[in-house]
Amino acid sequence: FDSNTLGGSIGGPIVKNKLFYYGLYQYNPFGASPTPLSSVLAPTAARYATLGTLPCISATNLGVLKQYLPEAPAATSSTVVAGVSIPIGILPLLQPTYSNGHTYLLSMDYDISDRDRLRGRFQEQRTSGQDSTALGQLPAFFLGRPHVSKFLSFSWFRTISPSLLNELRLGYNRFNDTIPAGNFQYPGLDAFPNITIRQDLNVQLGPAQNSPQATILNTYQITDNLSWNKG
Repeated sequence: FDSNTLGGSIGGPIVKNKLFYYGLYQYNPFGASPTPLSSVLAPTAARYATLGTLPCISATNLGVLKQYLPEAPAATSSTVVAGVSIPIGILPLLQPTYSNGHTYLLSMDYDISDRDRLRGRFQEQRTSGQDSTALGQLPAFFLGRPHVSKFLSFSWFRTISPSLLNELRLGYNRFNDTIPAGNFQYPGLDAFPNITIRQDLNVQLGPAQNSPQATILNTYQITDNLSWNKG
């Protein structure tokens, strides 16, 4: 387990007693021990050779299977293909566990007068890590899944009297979540299919079933607060 927080900030006046700036950056890398993927099975090297001799087997499909599904080191069980017993074994696979987070903040404060003040804020958060949501998905198809959140706001504070204050705020928030499908090639097809061999090998070839997709959420806000202090 390894988690770190690194960052820095800078700020100060642009115009003395009038205009001020502040900026901050923070980086948070996180990593943990890889998680073993259990119950994924594969033919042994000898049985891959046997599959290649069967007339009913597609050479293209078998080639793709061998490319992404490594040979099992030893047989623990068997399955039957075209009447031929094919020994299969557990494939030792590890699922990486990590994420990287970036946070940016920029603010500007402008004191127009003793009665009027403007405030501007911008914040962005970017997080990326491995997307391995599919059961039995092979590490070759693990892809990054970025999350991006942005927030922008402007506020105008006006002191109407010592007991009466008005705040007008304009805000915008954008959230983006992307699940990519990758750039995998399958001979003879324009896209890599999602292939599930659940009963025999408990494995999935290809990107996640719910990819590609993206979620974009935009939120707009206009708020006016009038505060009156009495007594």
